[in-house]
Amino acid sequence: MRALRMLGLAAPIATVAISLLFLYANPYDSDPDLLSHTTQLSVYLLLIAPALAAVLAYAIRNRALKLTAFYWSLPAGLYLGLAGIPSYWTLLILSIFLYLFIPTAPIPRQQHANCKSAG
Repeated sequence: MRALRMLGLAAPIATVAISLLFLYANPYDSDPDLLSHTTQLSVYLLLIAPALAAVLAYAIRNRALKLTAFYWSLPAGLYLGLAGIPSYWTLLILSIFLYLFIPTAPIPRQQHANCKSAG
């Protein structure tokens, strides 16, 4: 169980690392400084921000935030991961799908007023 918890935390950290590699040390680009501001903003908003939200979901164990981070980063991750197979960016797909393994608190069951509690 502890390994799954660590995997859930490693996934968003890996997404941030891969995104920063894409932005600032891209091995497929001769001059990564030529990335447009629109591309940089897109990567920050579509990959790094949801990864930080996934870390927050890990910290507070919030299922809705975890799923929001997953669905928020899925389109950009799939695009970058599938556009240049095989490449480093294919790892984005794996790391984003690992968001689903972030542990969350169980949803408490509500007891109905007409149910008798054991006791």
